Amino acid sequence: MIRYFIRRLLVALPTLWVVSIFIFGLSRCSDVDQVVLVLGEDTAAKGVHTLVLAKRYQEKAAQLNADGPLFYVSMHAAAFPDTLHRIYPPSRRQRLTDWCYQTGNWPAVQGFDQSILAFETAL
Repeated sequence: MIRYFIRRLLVALPTLWVVSIFIFGLSRCSDVDQVVLVLGEDTAAKGVHTLVLAKRYQEKAAQLNADGPLFYVSMHAAAFPDTLHRIYPPSRRQRLTDWCYQTGNWPAVQGFDQSILAFETAL
């Protein structure tokens, strides 16, 4: 009986590991940002200022432990900053990622983005 239990346990552990990796991979394939899902996407449409919304996003991300990178080791070009995952909203993060892929020059992309933000806040 003990040998049967040990055999079943030795089969169950790798199966659990494979299923966990598969589910993790599926969750990373979705385009949904979990923090935006919790906060609600229509918050910006209700007249909330972008900086207030960014602060709420950062607080909720810290509360959900979603403010870190996916992996601690990643393979990117040297042009990519290591804090790109902290940029809100996700559409802005994606836009900066695309620009960084196109230009390969993060300081120029960051300067351009800062000038766009300054222009938007001046309006």
